[in-house]
Order: sequence, then C-alpha cells, then structure tokens
Amino acid sequence: MNPGPMIRTNLEGTVLSSNVAAQNLFGKDFNGKNWKQICPGITTEVWNKILQTEYAFPLEAQFSTLSYIFNHRVDQLGRMVFVFGTDITVQRSAEKQMKQDKKMATLGTLAAGIAHELNNPAAATRRASQQLKETLHKIDLNRQNLYTVRLGPGETDLMLELAQKASEFTKQRSSLTALQISDKETETEEWLEQLGFENAWEIAPALVAIGIEKQFIDSRAKSLSPDALKAILQWVGLLVPVYQLLHEIYEASSRISDIVVALKNYSFLGQAPVQAVNIHEGIDNTLLILKHKLKAGITVQKRYCEDLPPVTAYGSELNQVWTNILDNAADALKGNGEIIIRTYKLDNMATVEIEDNGPGIPETILPRIFDPFFTTKEPGKGTGLGLSTSYLIITEKHKGHLRARSRPGSTVFTVQLPFNQETNTEPPQG
Repeated sequence: MNPGPMIRTNLEGTVLSSNVAAQNLFGKDFNGKNWKQICPGITTEVWNKILQTEYAFPLEAQFSTLSYIFNHRVDQLGRMVFVFGTDITVQRSAEKQMKQDKKMATLGTLAAGIAHELNNPAAATRRASQQLKETLHKIDLNRQNLYTVRLGPGETDLMLELAQKASEFTKQRSSLTALQISDKETETEEWLEQLGFENAWEIAPALVAIGIEKQFIDSRAKSLSPDALKAILQWVGLLVPVYQLLHEIYEASSRISDIVVALKNYSFLGQAPVQAVNIHEGIDNTLLILKHKLKAGITVQKRYCEDLPPVTAYGSELNQVWTNILDNAADALKGNGEIIIRTYKLDNMATVEIEDNGPGIPETILPRIFDPFFTTKEPGKGTGLGLSTSYLIITEKHKGHLRARSRPGSTVFTVQLPFNQETNTEPPQG
C-alpha cells in the first residue's frame, strides 16, 4: 500500500521481497535480483558503509527521468537491509528550473554590466573620432598657408622636428604640476597673441604639451620669417591634437578588446570544459566583468601567491564561484568598503580567500548560507542558489572545500582546490 518503493534484501544485497511500487519501477521479476547491481551509485565501498551505519543511509539515484532517494536501514539481528524509496522527481525538476533561472538572472546582470562597461570606451571612441575628423579638416585648411609661405630647408627641418615631438608626446608623462602647466600655457598664449595668432588659446596647450616654448623656438629658428614661424606653429598646434585623439581611440578600443577577451576567457568559450586553469586569471577576468558592481567606493586588494600552480578544473564553473562570492561581497559593502583577495598553497591545495570588511554574517545565519534556497536578500533580489551552487561546484565537481567565517568587519570565504584531485585531503581545521 505504500506509494513509494519498499525493498528488503539480505546482507549481500539480494532482494528478498518488495512492494507493488518497487515492482512497477523495477519489474515484476524484481525479487531475487541483486540491489547493488540495480541501484546506481552503490559500489562495494558504499554498500559496506550502509552495512556499518547505525542509522538510515540515504542515497540518491536516477532512473531515466525519475529521481529517487533510497534510505537504507540495516537490521543486524534479522541480517537484512530495509530500503525505503521516495520519489523526488518533481522537487529536483523545480530545483533545476530554479538554478536555471538563477543562471539566467546572473547572465542578465552580467550582460547589463558589460554593456555599461563597453558603452564608456565606445562613446569615447566615437567622440574622439568625430573630433579627429574636425581637426584633420582644420589641418587641411592650414596646409594652404604652408604652401604660400614656401618653407626653406631650415624651416622644413624645424617643422619635421616639431612633428617628431608631436608623435612622441603621448608616450611621455609630464613632470610638471597642474599649476605649473597652467602657468606655462598662459605665458605661451600671451606670446602667441603677440605674434598675431587669433586662436592662441587653442594652440598654446598643444605647444606646452610637447615642450615648445618661446626659448625653444628662439634657439632653433632665429632666421625664421614671421610668416613661416606663424604657419609652422599653427600647423604643429593642430597636429598635436591629432596624435592625442589617436591615442584616446587606441586606449578606448584597447579597453573594449580587453573586456571582450575577459568575457571570452571568463566563459572559456571554445575551450575544453576541463583543463589546467590559472586561478589568478580567472579572478582577474571576473573582477573585470563585475567592474560595474565594484563602484568607486570599493577598493580591491590582490595578494596573489606568485608561484601558485594551475589547477585542473571546469574553468567556467570556477569563475561562477568567484562571481557569486564577489557579487555577495559587493552587495554587503553597499558601494563602500574593501575586498581583499589572497591566494596561497596549503596541504597540496590551491587556497583562495576572499574577504570583505562589511557588517558580517550573523552567527545564527552562518551555518545555513550554503543551504539551497536560503537567502537574506529581499524577495526578487536573491534565490538562495548562488552559494549552494558554488558549494556543489567546489565540493562535488572539484573535490575541494568551501568554508566561511564571519564577524563584524570581516567576512572570509575560503576556497580550496586540489592540484591533483586524487591526493585530496580533509579540510584543515581553523
């Protein structure tokens, strides 16, 4: 009459009797078969644990599309094993859907953040390219002045020297303070106005940027005619912004490229699911992807072990762990605080500590943070699956350890991954 399968075996696993539900699941000729050969996951080691366990020993098993939990209880006096099965197919299906929803929600959040990160350099590139177009147009108009003046050899040499300075100035950093630069620009602007420049205010910053001052011109171009001097300075004053804008376009496009590469590496797109993974690269890529959440008020300190070897891992899923932990840390800090990431080797394992100086996790909640569907966030902002999924990824898929400790001002998540999963150890105490 029991709706779930009920089975009785001897200590060797031979099925002695079963109810109708068990026979409907395993067949009418189920009695007499060996349960160890029918139930997935029962190895000799597991069966010995079942026989040695004083209380019920649960084991989850999958049969086609059905999921069951079988609780095994040993009757030592009767030398039998009782098995009670519970159908959890609907529950597992709901959990799977919730996990998928969590992944989609995370993906949507990351996509929005990446779009924001891409928008800034893309807008900078567009703005710089438009300004470059306008500047090149001004240079084209100024070219007629150079043709009219008909520069001599010495004047041409000066022009080439200034052009070289203009091309190199983006690689150099000025040692002057902002106040000193401002004073020099004012002085240069007054000098240009004396020479008859109508747009002295526009040219002066460009000349100062490449170190062109009155003394420099006087020392190299004493024989310059006033018209030639004016034409050359006008030309170089327009040339400097060209290199400056080209540099801005290069920097912005490099930023876009870095984000795309980080996103590709974050997802391990087109790569084998299991491979030697550089933990530091994974964390760095995750930080870049989450930059929109790590606002100006949050600082990140990276204290990496320089000789940390790679680990054999599912790279994209490992990045999912870093995402969940760092995302929670950012939420706890509410836009103001510090995150410290440490890596080191301990007991033949790669160890990663992610610490934030937020308010901490209450002692009453800490033991439950890895439970599925447990969340302290407001409805609609958390599913309670982020840390539970991370726990399964580390402990089940990678045979590692994930722990957390917390007090006000310090919450630390510790992830340990074996370099060689075959030599995995028990987690150290403390």
